[in-house]
Amino acid sequence: MLDEKITLTFGLSPKLVLGNIALQNAPWGSRPDMVTVKRLEIQVALLPLILGRIDIKRLVLIQPDILIETDRSGRSNLSFEGGRRSGSSSSKRMPSAAGPVKLPALTTEEVNVEQGQVVYRDGRTDKSQPVEILRLTAGADSAGSPIRLKLKSVYNDLPFKITGTPGPWAAFTSSHRAGLVPS
Repeated sequence: MLDEKITLTFGLSPKLVLGNIALQNAPWGSRPDMVTVKRLEIQVALLPLILGRIDIKRLVLIQPDILIETDRSGRSNLSFEGGRRSGSSSSKRMPSAAGPVKLPALTTEEVNVEQGQVVYRDGRTDKSQPVEILRLTAGADSAGSPIRLKLKSVYNDLPFKITGTPGPWAAFTSSHRAGLVPS
């Protein structure tokens, strides 16, 4: 995280606001940070946390810059492995996870992204595919309610808009999606 003020508001829906944050990229990555965000706001419902669920009431990302890339062998920077960044003063390796990590149930009522960018860089070809997100809003009343989606974006210098209801959040987070349940 970069040097910036942190604000935390308490209550039944605590809210955390962070400014100028960054997540480190893989040591072999093409730039030091995989993600930078000018401002992140997250508000969660407190009571579902006690039951082991994460209910995000509101998530706001202002000027996110996300780089998803692979190296020449096809390894993704989304494969989080223990280790140290080159040039790091620490020579200790972090222990690796013993098996898959099971995340708690997650629902999101409202997501807003403004002035963002997502870039996919293929390390084998050294070609990048940037997508500029001018504005993204997504929201639903509950995990079972349809998502209301609006996206205004630019890809290859061509502006486009997407508006629709792709289904409920549960359809994207459930293990019962087509192709994921053994027959």
